[in-house]
Amino acid sequence: MLSALFLWKREFDSRSPISFFFCSAAIFLFSACSLKPERTHLQQQGPLSILQGRTSESEIELSILAPKGSHFRIEISNKIHSPQEPVLRRKAPIPESLWLVEKIKFENLSAGETYILRIFSEAGDLVDERTLKTFTKNSGKLRFAMISCTDDHFKSEQKTMWDHLKEAAPQIVFHLGDHVYADKVNGTPIWEADSKTLWKRYLQTRQALDVFYWKNLVPMMLLWDDHDYGQSDGDVRYGNKQLATEIFEIFSAQSFPVKGFERGPGVSWSWRRQDQDFFFLDGRSFRSPNKRSPVCLSSSSRLCKKLPDHSGFPETHFGQETEGWLFESLHTSHKPTWLFTGDQWFGGFSPFESYEGNATEDFKRFASRLARLPKTFVFGSGDRHSIELMEIAKGPLDFVTYEITSSPLHAKTFPEPWTEFPNPRNLEQFSGIFNFIMIEASPSKSKTGLEFQAEGIGSEGQSLFKRKFQVQDPQALKSRSSIHRADPQASRNL
Repeated sequence: MLSALFLWKREFDSRSPISFFFCSAAIFLFSACSLKPERTHLQQQGPLSILQGRTSESEIELSILAPKGSHFRIEISNKIHSPQEPVLRRKAPIPESLWLVEKIKFENLSAGETYILRIFSEAGDLVDERTLKTFTKNSGKLRFAMISCTDDHFKSEQKTMWDHLKEAAPQIVFHLGDHVYADKVNGTPIWEADSKTLWKRYLQTRQALDVFYWKNLVPMMLLWDDHDYGQSDGDVRYGNKQLATEIFEIFSAQSFPVKGFERGPGVSWSWRRQDQDFFFLDGRSFRSPNKRSPVCLSSSSRLCKKLPDHSGFPETHFGQETEGWLFESLHTSHKPTWLFTGDQWFGGFSPFESYEGNATEDFKRFASRLARLPKTFVFGSGDRHSIELMEIAKGPLDFVTYEITSSPLHAKTFPEPWTEFPNPRNLEQFSGIFNFIMIEASPSKSKTGLEFQAEGIGSEGQSLFKRKFQVQDPQALKSRSSIHRADPQASRNL
């Protein structure tokens, strides 16, 4: 009937003011009478948006997007274990919305077990049901996905790409930044997000992406880059940095103490397993303003941005506090180590953002510190809207290693840049397609070296390449000739 009243109003809008008044009044009265109590408005229709984050052999942390005013009973169980409720629960209301984020943690679970998560309404009705899994106690091969750049404006494409990722069956997903495009509103980029926009865009992304509605959840750990930070090419000067950090923490599922995980400065964090370590470094919160990449000092390319003189800022990518936390941690273990950040590490060949390109002297100093450690390192990054698999065979490190870059899972793609700015380190390079990288990694027999396989997956779920690598133990790192290069016989499917 309300729609009929609107049609009636439209018919009389162009006539007398009196008829317009009566029609508008009729609509208002009908609407007021038809309003349901707020609690009914907040009843959940369909599955909830749920993120599984920190997960160990016996603990699981979840982040659940729920209506304000909801009081769910939440439990986890399987065929062996009777239902148990979370040991920790924390609610964070989202301003100017009907939603909140509830963080929960389960403990005393069994290693390598599959559990059923059930969420019930106050009336006892089943609202949602998912499966969760803990990690096994055994060390060995870990299968993980590297992804970045998940723009929720790509509505149909995101569903396809998350389906491809689900089919690849990772044990854990590492999202290396731009999981929210907070500096993009209704498809239009803005330079930086204000507080209202930050909250809104994080909420919209959690409501939109298919991964949060998977029946069988997979742990996904988050790092940010400039778009989820809230400022395009953002750095330490961003005025909403503290609020952005709080919002990132609220929407993620990496807040509660879980064995093996540690939070660092900003949104940095680490995951230390029995056989390999993973460090994820915040490259925005403490970053000095970008300097021009060395390749742009002698190039007139339109891709080379004109940047103000920021010589007054001490040059840094991660900041003193983050570096202190990282290197103190690195000194406590000889395990092979993965280092991840949002933008590229070894990107000095290009005009785009990278540690090597935008903070060249600081990068040399940082790399020199790494080279003095008796450890094996492999690097990962996102941001570039292309796949690049680099062999770092010559300086600034004293050993051969690799950097793997994957982007975007679903976001804008760009023409290839390598004709104008060739990357001599590249073993593989792909642009113009959605993609992600699957890694299978395990320590070498020496326990200090690393063996891994990297496979690029494209827009159609096709294998773009598949290569196997060995990075030898620290004693062998003194001699580059002892490092195994990429397997030339590895399959490549284009």
